[in-house]
Amino acid sequence: MRKPCWIVLASFLLSLLSACDGGGLSGYEIVERTVINHGPGAVVKPEARCPPGKKVVGGGGTTNVSTATGDGGIRVLGSSPVGDDAWRFESTRTTAGSHEVTAYAICVDAAP
Repeated sequence: MRKPCWIVLASFLLSLLSACDGGGLSGYEIVERTVINHGPGAVVKPEARCPPGKKVVGGGGTTNVSTATGDGGIRVLGSSPVGDDAWRFESTRTTAGSHEVTAYAICVDAAP
């Protein structure tokens, strides 16, 4: 699965910060979780959770529905951290049909 451009950019920036500050941000990893929404009105809240020993430093989400192709009807309800080790991306479909929603968490090693 192709990762959205913002994830590639975030990964690059974290690598650059880690190299510049002597390795303060190490072990970065992008974790994802996909959930399928089966109809209009249903709210989906996938949470991408960092592995043990890692903390979330950012995140976001995507859906497989494109408003550019006329298949709109997606409302993003929120995108935020959950505690210090996960990221949630909430959305709902306002038209008929199902769609996939993926949450992404950018994780780094927790400081000892």
